[in-house]
Amino acid sequence: MDEGIEDGYDVIARAHEDLGGRPLLVPVMRDGERLRQRVDLETARSRAQEEISQLPLQIRSIAPARPSYRVEISPTLASYHEQIKRVVNRQDEGRKG
Repeated sequence: MDEGIEDGYDVIARAHEDLGGRPLLVPVMRDGERLRQRVDLETARSRAQEEISQLPLQIRSIAPARPSYRVEISPTLASYHEQIKRVVNRQDEGRKG
């Protein structure tokens, strides 16, 4: 994928949100049980190299990308964040009062 950074971006969302695309993180364990079959080191290394090769060239470097890579917060996560901040602020005010 040799497209520019402006052609791709990531969205940080809550786990239950389905925003299309491909999740960057996937569950590998639940309740102490492995969800996927174990892979050997060479397979893991190969998969990592393949995933890295899919990133735009500008963000594969150690130097900061110019322009920077776009990352958005989903509206659902942003709303939840605001809700949690209100709850924490009320708790803090209750302790002070």
